[in-house]
Amino acid sequence: MKRKCLYGDIASSMTENNEPIVCILAPVHIYNDIRVFQKEAITLAENGYKVILYAQSEETYLYRNISIISTSYRNRFERFCNIPKLMWRVLHIKADVFHLHNPDMLPVGIILKLFGRTVIYDTHEDFKKRILIKYWIPRFLRKLIAHLIVILEKVAGRIFDYVIVTQEEVRDRIGGSALIILNSPIITGKLIEEAYSISKTIEKDPFFRVIYVGGISRSRGLDQMAQAVSILNQYLPARLWLCGHVEINADLEKIMNSPEGKYVDYLGVLNQSMAYAYLIKADVGLITIQDVGDYSQTSPNKLYEYMLFHLPFVASNFLKWQHQLHDIAAGIFVNPDSPENISKALYKIAQNPDEANQMASRGNQYIATANNWTIESAKLLALYKKLL
Repeated sequence: MKRKCLYGDIASSMTENNEPIVCILAPVHIYNDIRVFQKEAITLAENGYKVILYAQSEETYLYRNISIISTSYRNRFERFCNIPKLMWRVLHIKADVFHLHNPDMLPVGIILKLFGRTVIYDTHEDFKKRILIKYWIPRFLRKLIAHLIVILEKVAGRIFDYVIVTQEEVRDRIGGSALIILNSPIITGKLIEEAYSISKTIEKDPFFRVIYVGGISRSRGLDQMAQAVSILNQYLPARLWLCGHVEINADLEKIMNSPEGKYVDYLGVLNQSMAYAYLIKADVGLITIQDVGDYSQTSPNKLYEYMLFHLPFVASNFLKWQHQLHDIAAGIFVNPDSPENISKALYKIAQNPDEANQMASRGNQYIATANNWTIESAKLLALYKKLL
């Protein structure tokens, strides 16, 4: 249930009972972000914690016992200018734990520790490498900012109560009490039920449907994906669904106006259940991101989601991904720089439906038994039990 309320109402309502209060600071993320909200906030709320979530939202309201406080900003300059204001607000919240996301919040966490608060820092990426490919940061500043973040994260590892990471490499660099909690998919519950319900309203078209869900940019393989599907159309009718935030609009416009663009359907930014519904209707999941930044070391969340919804995948041949998933035989790894290699893998899956179904079945079984949020959420709850 969604109920609009004022910040004061939230603050007072959170102190009316004895449940532990968790304040999650994720001002860069949309409020219903899959990890911040769907996984962590809901897990905590369903296990006896009162949750206050600062994140991007059109309004401040209550949702399923989670108090969401809007931190919307118009541009990046305003985003950074709002940090002192946010810090002032949270200092007046009597939360038992402050759970911070993204490097923006590291200075806030340090201040909170000076006031004796319990602080967790939760990082989903290797920002030492990721900052180096942020187009909106002047090139001459990127290395300096990356170095500063490394220093602040090491400080967090020493003085914060816990650090949560998704990558072994980041854990080893931060040290201290860093804990790995993977970006494994949710496999049961309202979100999944909604996805299957919505999928029934999406008409199955007569094409071999390739889908990519995630951030859309050239570094994430936009050009190669479009070219691969264009090549595939020389042999069979196929189309590409793109779903997600576009990093640079001009890059997508260039693709859509090119010869390859006639085989591409951009769905926009969809809520999670709608995005999952399109996965259910697709034939193969594609994630051929480039070997830049920390992409080759990330936890391949999109691959997990493809497997969850019975999709064989075609993915970048990163050594880490192959080491983790090769024996499962749930998809095909390719050179992400080669549209021809990508196209050949897609064609193989399209022409061998029995083998594709076996890939899908093996992938789904792996998610159901070995890599899902039910397993990872237990780590989160154990951590909170230890802290409180």
